[in-house]
Amino acid sequence: MSANDRPRRWAVICLIGMLLIAIATSPASAEPFETIVNNGDPANRVDIAIVGDGYTAGDMTKYRNDVAQFVAGWFAQEPYLEYSTYFNVHRIDVISNESGADHPERDPQVFVDTAFNATYNCGGIQRLICVSTGTVNQVIGASLPPSHYDIKLVIVNDPEYGGSGGSVAVASTHASAVELILHEVGHSFGLLADEYTGGGPSCNPNVEPSEPNATRETMRALIKWNVWIDPSTPIPTATTTPGIPGLYEGARYCDQGLYRPTHNNKMRTLGRPFEQINSEQHVKRIYNFVSPIDSVSPSEDTVTIDTTESQIFSVAAPEPLTHSLTVQWRLNGQPFGSAVQREIDGSVFGEGVYTLSAEVNDPTTFVRNDPSMVLRESFEWTLIIEAASSSTVFDFDGDSKTDVSVFRPNAGSLAESVGPEGSSSQWWYLRSSDQGTRGLQFGDSDDIPVASDFTGDGKADIAFWRPSTGEWFILRSEDDSFFAFPFGASGDVPAPGDFDGDGKADPAVYRPSSGTWFIVRSSDGGLTVVPFGVAADQPIVADYDGDGMDDVGVYRSPDNQFWLLRSSEGVKAFQFGAPGDRTTVGDWTGDGKADVAFFRPSTSEWYVIRSEDDSFFAFPWGANGDVPSPGDFDGDGRFDPAVWRPSDRTWYIFGSTNGFQAVLFGATGDLPVPSTVGVE
Repeated sequence: MSANDRPRRWAVICLIGMLLIAIATSPASAEPFETIVNNGDPANRVDIAIVGDGYTAGDMTKYRNDVAQFVAGWFAQEPYLEYSTYFNVHRIDVISNESGADHPERDPQVFVDTAFNATYNCGGIQRLICVSTGTVNQVIGASLPPSHYDIKLVIVNDPEYGGSGGSVAVASTHASAVELILHEVGHSFGLLADEYTGGGPSCNPNVEPSEPNATRETMRALIKWNVWIDPSTPIPTATTTPGIPGLYEGARYCDQGLYRPTHNNKMRTLGRPFEQINSEQHVKRIYNFVSPIDSVSPSEDTVTIDTTESQIFSVAAPEPLTHSLTVQWRLNGQPFGSAVQREIDGSVFGEGVYTLSAEVNDPTTFVRNDPSMVLRESFEWTLIIEAASSSTVFDFDGDSKTDVSVFRPNAGSLAESVGPEGSSSQWWYLRSSDQGTRGLQFGDSDDIPVASDFTGDGKADIAFWRPSTGEWFILRSEDDSFFAFPFGASGDVPAPGDFDGDGKADPAVYRPSSGTWFIVRSSDGGLTVVPFGVAADQPIVADYDGDGMDDVGVYRSPDNQFWLLRSSEGVKAFQFGAPGDRTTVGDWTGDGKADVAFFRPSTSEWYVIRSEDDSFFAFPWGANGDVPSPGDFDGDGRFDPAVWRPSDRTWYIFGSTNGFQAVLFGATGDLPVPSTVGVE
């Protein structure tokens, strides 16, 4: 815009507003659009919507090229170049009946039929182009979601220099029109003031301007952009050297009384860069639309893991052209690294509630003054690390409750025979989830029951180990198919458990002859060999340290010694009980760690040594002749005392939550499946 046009600008702005309000518009239909620059989710980008006026159907190739050239010119200048990845651009293809724009100033006058009625000489200023803003807004609103048009631009198919600003920017296809639009967007998007002079009613030096690039203050400390002014720069500033921040008299249409930050920038003269203060304002305005955090993972702000698990936390940030945003992590308020992601290992940090935060900051040299801190954003997680809870033993229906169940050797034939040919033994269980009963034929009388969750689906799989051949037979709970494999030798004692913490039971045997454990890891198929124990020891497998991995352990009679090799806490040995006691291990106190316990048949008493502090408690439950068969029958995470009474084929259970129940289930000669974890 020429210097001669400036004094009339204040009047033209008012006139344009009245003209645009007066234009009647009809509802618009959606037009086809294409996202020509896609840098991410519009919810976290500045989105530019571009429409064309005066382009016929035959002009659409030219329109696409004009838009591409205009966008390239826009993002060739700073700070748009550095932050080009913070923008999306959507081109809407609107067809006009005729090409060009109205020129009422020409002789003869030119009027064409276009979609938005682009007209030069608006308000008597030849290069000021007006359009029907209401129609533009309707077309954009009908064609794009609201998040897709933070900045709206009309490109007019006319080579004569011209354009206008406001809520909708307008530019002709003249090569210099991009300069005009950058200046006008400096107002509408950057919220910047004009820095040129010229007088007129728009000049008011008696009130401090709201814009960040104009001031009436002359005291250095009170100047809005004082952080940019070198201490050696005089105030006011008289130099004409480009790009030197100071206090230059003449701004916002006033020749005197108002000041600008540099001698000559784009808000004063087209063709100049924005320079420091105005570039800073643009960057801050970009961050009014774009958060420094694009996304976080996990997206939930409360995360729960157990002591066997780890969790990766990460943040994704937009990427400027030549520099990167920084990340500062804090754990419970203390610095915790600066990578884009952090991993929390539950076994290292242990049980507790933690606060983890990530603060992302843009250290750009474009900004020195950010009192609202729009260039930084943080996200905070509450991390809860719980004690690992091993899968419920003998839970055949996956409801986290132990099911009443029996192994019936040499029971004859059942309709549901799913095992290897010649199977003569039966398995029966009562589902706690629906009280339904199921019986399957699987195995022989000499087989040793080793039911456990070998497939990791949360349900115990019926399984046995055959001492005569050293073979394992596992019936998948998912589909009742079975698989078999050799592992072990005659004289071994089967002792499966989840030794690698992957949620699947691992086949394992204890070899008394050498005091050695042999374990096949389900996680990778590898073999673990652990020398631990002596010839007379009996294996007792459980998670004694609460790290989510079962530990090898042995019971040594007749000294009543327990030796535990805990995967996280090392060896523990103690003496507990008397000859004749029946050992039963499980989490009796609900702390995620297995407690050693035993049932004393002679007195029908139970003794439990707490894992928390090695104290013990005792209580009576059952009668002489009962078979101890404890488990978590009510699903509260604590073992419940239970016995199976062969004389009346009844289970007597005292749930830690549900209390007493008696369940008739089984037949003479049955072996309660929960009793198979006990040793004498």
